[in-house]
Amino acid sequence: MDITINLNDLGLILLWVALLVLIVYIILVLKRFNETMKEVQSIITNNKENIEKTLSEIPSIAKNVDDITAEVSHDVKAVRGTLDSITEKSEVAAASLGNPGDLITGLSAMLQAFMFAKDFFNSTFGKRRKIL
Repeated sequence: MDITINLNDLGLILLWVALLVLIVYIILVLKRFNETMKEVQSIITNNKENIEKTLSEIPSIAKNVDDITAEVSHDVKAVRGTLDSITEKSEVAAASLGNPGDLITGLSAMLQAFMFAKDFFNSTFGKRRKIL
């Protein structure tokens, strides 16, 4: 009795073996996925109270973020005004210092620079805000 295996039969045998290996691998992956999902469900069940507490605090957190954003926006607008004032005063001072022969212009520029420094110091350090 002779058994003959040609290349076509050998190819089919190899494909069936590869398919069997793939099915076993998929079964192992699904088993691992099922174990992972059980662990996730266990973690969620054990921490359900903490999760619900956190979810109930989210609106308060969002309100605090809105309040902080509004405060920062207000401060940025105040700083923007200060920067505009700095630019204006420095332009006036630079223009008046361009003509050194005029004593009154020089004194006026120094007075303006002093007043600007005083206003800037008062606006920056004059008011103390209470931090929450």
